[in-house]
Amino acid sequence: MNIRIDKKVKFTLIMVLAILVAICTAGMLRTAFLVKADVKTSYSSERFLPSTNLEHYALTSPIYTYHDNDVTAIVQSNKKLIVYYEGKYTQIDTNSLGESMFEDLKQVKRLDDDTLLVLDRASVYSINLNDLSADKVAYRYNTSNVNGSYFDFNGKNLVMPFESYIDVYELEGSALKNKVSIDGCSNNPIAINDLGDMFFIDNKQTLVKLSVLDLLGVRTELVKNVSITQMVANNTYLYYISNMQVNKLDILTGEVTPLSIHYENEEDKAYDLGKLISPVSLSFKGENLLITDNVLDAVQEFKVDGDTLIFTGFAIAENKTAYNRIQKDAKDVEKINDKIAVLDGKKLSVIDTKSKLGYARDNYVNFLINSETEPKADTQFFALGNQKIMVTATTPQRITLLDVLGKAEQVTVTLPLENYLIDDICYQSGVFYILVHTASDSLVYSLNENEQSSVAEQILKVAKNGTEYFSLVEVDVFDNVYLAKAREIYKFAKSEDGYSAFNKETLPSPTSVTKMQTGLNGELFILDNGVIKYVNGNSLTALTIDGIADKIISFSLDYTTKDVYILFENAGYVSKSTNLPNFCINDIEIPKDDYVITDQNAELSTLKAYTVKEGANVYSVNTLDINFEYKELIGTNEEYLLICPISINNGFTDAVYYALAGQNQVVLVHETDVIESPLTLSDAPKTAFTTTAVNMYYLPIITPSHDYALSSTQAVIRLDKHTEISPEKIFTFLDKQFYFASVTVGDKTHTGYIPVSFTVEVLSEKFKFDEFTIETVDATTLYTDRDLTVKALDLDDGEQIRLIYVDGDVAFVAVSTEQGWVKGYISKDAIQNQPKKAIRNVLLILAVSACVCGTTTYFVVRKKERN
Repeated sequence: MNIRIDKKVKFTLIMVLAILVAICTAGMLRTAFLVKADVKTSYSSERFLPSTNLEHYALTSPIYTYHDNDVTAIVQSNKKLIVYYEGKYTQIDTNSLGESMFEDLKQVKRLDDDTLLVLDRASVYSINLNDLSADKVAYRYNTSNVNGSYFDFNGKNLVMPFESYIDVYELEGSALKNKVSIDGCSNNPIAINDLGDMFFIDNKQTLVKLSVLDLLGVRTELVKNVSITQMVANNTYLYYISNMQVNKLDILTGEVTPLSIHYENEEDKAYDLGKLISPVSLSFKGENLLITDNVLDAVQEFKVDGDTLIFTGFAIAENKTAYNRIQKDAKDVEKINDKIAVLDGKKLSVIDTKSKLGYARDNYVNFLINSETEPKADTQFFALGNQKIMVTATTPQRITLLDVLGKAEQVTVTLPLENYLIDDICYQSGVFYILVHTASDSLVYSLNENEQSSVAEQILKVAKNGTEYFSLVEVDVFDNVYLAKAREIYKFAKSEDGYSAFNKETLPSPTSVTKMQTGLNGELFILDNGVIKYVNGNSLTALTIDGIADKIISFSLDYTTKDVYILFENAGYVSKSTNLPNFCINDIEIPKDDYVITDQNAELSTLKAYTVKEGANVYSVNTLDINFEYKELIGTNEEYLLICPISINNGFTDAVYYALAGQNQVVLVHETDVIESPLTLSDAPKTAFTTTAVNMYYLPIITPSHDYALSSTQAVIRLDKHTEISPEKIFTFLDKQFYFASVTVGDKTHTGYIPVSFTVEVLSEKFKFDEFTIETVDATTLYTDRDLTVKALDLDDGEQIRLIYVDGDVAFVAVSTEQGWVKGYISKDAIQNQPKKAIRNVLLILAVSACVCGTTTYFVVRKKERN
């Protein structure tokens, strides 16, 4: 679903940040920010695992593979040519008369943008890539067919051994320009590289090299008495297969190195992919080798490292096991933050989606389901958490916690209950939930993810009603528990006394619900008879995935992105839909017309402070490095200032979040999870004076350094040093005091916030003597004497000092240390000049503004762990 903003105005992230800066400084909003989306029920998807359609195809005895960035063509021994072009596979095996297209298909190469060349029964034919349903056409030189037993093509020369000759053709456009034949050869595979070096077997069964630029030149013998199945060459190495062994030959030295498979660990040996059984064909994928295996029914990519072949993870195959593959019997998928887990009959895989290197082994943690120390083969359910995974088994019945990175020992979870059966498990905001049943009741247990105890706690008990037990459990971010059986779904709300079987709400009846998932705002999605549906009030709205007819058996959504991961029945892959109507960070786009600055002056009445409820779900950002991540609140009594409310609509329901600014962080919290707290206001003196030039602020928001309020080029007004102000109240926020004050400059009065630390109540003679300006210095040394001989301490580059006065070539300054202020002398030249400082301040202002305001565009929700 494409988010569409009111009045069809969309802004880039930079514009969003700029708007938020203005709002932070304005403090006056006409309405809350409002983001709306059209209601849609049909959504697109793309392949996630494997990452492209190219990699997921069932091969039958493949014997040859050609590959480039646009086309992959695979020859199968059953007279079929498989072509992957423009994002889809086409199988070519019959002509326009319905007859077999090929008789003895052997090789395929790409001639130009529109043409493939195939070798079939010792003749070369062309196939039109733009019309793969057309018949093959004989490829000719003059009026004669081009014949041969094998061929290779480097973009300029086509070389073909035939009987005891090799025909060397030069290409001009798509036509063969001329032909030269050389003898003394044999009917064996051939290779040519970009330099025109041709490699073939002569009539003495010796592998030789000959340049097509000098066909009468000396033939360099490389390997004697060799039998080669197929070979491929670049400008450095010739790779060839001999007796099922892949070899590397150094073209310069002639040294031959047999290549062996490198296994990352013992479990790799148990997988189908990542090994070779019967290699029959070689081609290049960049600098790596694509090796076709006609027994394994796969085309795999290997990196060549010295004398080893290292599986990269890329493979064209279907229903094969590998560290980065899932089986057709995969039955569940879950996503939390940047982790995705998939369970199939062989393993439980945890995948890191944050890395751009999709096949890097570090992105995958696999738990094999075939040993005493790992989940059992009868693993029934799993639930993916932030740090751990809960896995259940039925024989013997047990519940196990695994470390999500596989680095810690597993823990067996127990329930204070006897004679029960496990029905389902789920995870929400740091807590695992377990649904079981006895002969008379369904019960829900909870276990904190990081709880020291492994004994779960009962939170809900519902008596059996009828013949069916509840089979599914889900919990939303507001602690509502959802229980479902095939045609019934109930919502149990949490009260101050916990959960009650009588405090339930009946939701719309599905046909056959098999999975439930909740969104950021508590919206409920279900899988009903293979279709994802949204619980929309009193009805269910089906969400159709475009172009997908397969039955869905599992899906998972997340709060950090719009991505929804979908698992299809008997498919062996995971798809990703990027635009279903689930609330997430991508919903935050702020139209310009939804705010208005009504006045340049701040008003004390618009200032609001809040605390966050204990256990609330909080979206937080580390403003120090603009790294969006989940950060637990240090204390629920910590105060925050309201920046603005944000309203979001996903086409079905609304949500309102408060953007709150606090010490060293900005958080976003649902409106139900905040409590307005009284402002800490105290009496202020009638007058005060600024001790240095300072901004008057719209909102007193603390910066990451905890020293200053948020500044902006759009401040109420910039006040000069010694400006007289009229404070109305002292506002204390996070141990910092601000005057809410008015000031008259010229004939206009302004109101706003000024840090008390930048002011004094009286401009005394002593103060005038100690007046200072804040400056920045290069790396230098502070001395206790004017002659700069007695060292006091070193100052870092960019460190701030208080400049009291300048006398000749030295400056008398004060420096803040842990022990207090230290006064002394520095070289005047160490003080950074005014233009340099001005630029620095502008950059600092922009950086701080972006850090604080950027949070309203990104959420990362996780609930504070329960105590």
